[in-house]
Amino acid sequence: ITAVFSDNLQLIITDSFGRIFHSPVSFLLAFTGVFGSIWRIILSIFRLFQKMSASTDFALALLRASSGHAENFVISPFSLGAALAIVHDGAKEDTQKELTTLLGKTLSPAEVSALYSSLTAALSEKNSAVITNVANRFFLDKEFTLKAEYQSHVEKVFNAGAENINFKDGDGSANHVNAFVEKNTGGMIPKLVEASAFGGNAVAVLINAVYFKGEWETQFNKDATQTKPFHGIAGDRDEKFMIANKLNTRYSLNDDLTVVSLAYKDPSYSLVVLMPSGDFGEWRANLTAETLQGAIENLQTGKINLELPKFKIESTTDGKAALKKCGVKRIFEDTADLSGISDKDLYVSKIVHKAVIEVTEEGTEATAATGIRMHVKGLGPLTPELTFNRPCIYAIVKNKKIKKIKKQILFIGQKA
Repeated sequence: ITAVFSDNLQLIITDSFGRIFHSPVSFLLAFTGVFGSIWRIILSIFRLFQKMSASTDFALALLRASSGHAENFVISPFSLGAALAIVHDGAKEDTQKELTTLLGKTLSPAEVSALYSSLTAALSEKNSAVITNVANRFFLDKEFTLKAEYQSHVEKVFNAGAENINFKDGDGSANHVNAFVEKNTGGMIPKLVEASAFGGNAVAVLINAVYFKGEWETQFNKDATQTKPFHGIAGDRDEKFMIANKLNTRYSLNDDLTVVSLAYKDPSYSLVVLMPSGDFGEWRANLTAETLQGAIENLQTGKINLELPKFKIESTTDGKAALKKCGVKRIFEDTADLSGISDKDLYVSKIVHKAVIEVTEEGTEATAATGIRMHVKGLGPLTPELTFNRPCIYAIVKNKKIKKIKKQILFIGQKA
């Protein structure tokens, strides 16, 4: 913007677009309009980054709260997040605020609900290239009911049905719930809850199950698989490594971090593996959502020689302990306000989460289930060489844009 004094001392103002304003008032009016438009754009971009950061922040927080840096581990932020989002929509006041902050950082309660609703719908879509499934269900004691408005809401928004069973028959109830979980996790999680989950003052068990099975866009040759040393935190050990030469894929290779992204037959899903060159524990402790999101997104496409270990990892997480480390405490206390769910005074007494992931030459199979129990109160070669033979973090990522977020972490874990 340029200001020029004319011979008669009239102030003439020109902007970078060549427009002329013969008075400060006309200039200020125009500038205010332009500035307002620019400010709205800046705010929109800022909100987008907040949404992206919120999803990745939650994944990282769960990873660090649920595992040490020296163990093999897997967890599904989506499974645990979807179950919590259902509870979130029935929570009130400070109880909801804690959940909103965890699940959405600076997002509003409505935005958190919309985000997990959209993710649930996207993963429930029929797909011939990959198999995905999401199942949400309330199992209620035979004399317990949800508020009609809440039940209608969660059924519409999260496709979460409700059924009454006899909690006094602990074994029968556990078998019934576990059959639901097994069916909706491809048989990979045959048992999630014990008979004891239905004892005492328990009145409701909320289950979320998610299943993913995808074949690689380019499969590994089984005959090329070799046994090689993996330099783990506890020491070297032999592992089976899948090997691909001149594989055309997305990757990043620098002095600090090696990243590869392997697409499935449906390229809107991918497995991303990140291996730091330095101390894994220190890198994991300092890893931020922005850094992780940037590493996942800022990749180049080209041919590489890849060595990636085959693995199968199963983990059980005490969700209550993990969430308390993340700052969520009120839903577990007598002061919990879950009055949107029922007329009875409720609190969450237990959260159990199980996840399984298997990576082979053909592709990846991963599943997770979350149960929430509620009680009444009381410069190298021409072809870059990427060898993942040291501790690393991996994630199954949904690449399709959902609620303006380009990438969502469905599963995250580490191989140590």
